[in-house]
Amino acid sequence: MLKAAGLVFDQPNCGVERLEIAAAPHRLLVVHGFPYLFVYNAERRPPLIVRVLHGARDLPSLLSSL
Repeated sequence: MLKAAGLVFDQPNCGVERLEIAAAPHRLLVVHGFPYLFVYNAERRPPLIVRVLHGARDLPSLLSSL
């Protein structure tokens, strides 16, 4: 998971925008090897990881307040 956090720091646009799940400027990055994803603000410098969520959760309702 630390490797994924480093990737977000080094390449903030590496995640995907999913506007139906989280409003811009937030992006999502799947943590390979784990069932989790990072939700982060890609416009902040350094990028800010705002949530780490299990991929099977109801993401739109959990992230509606972003």
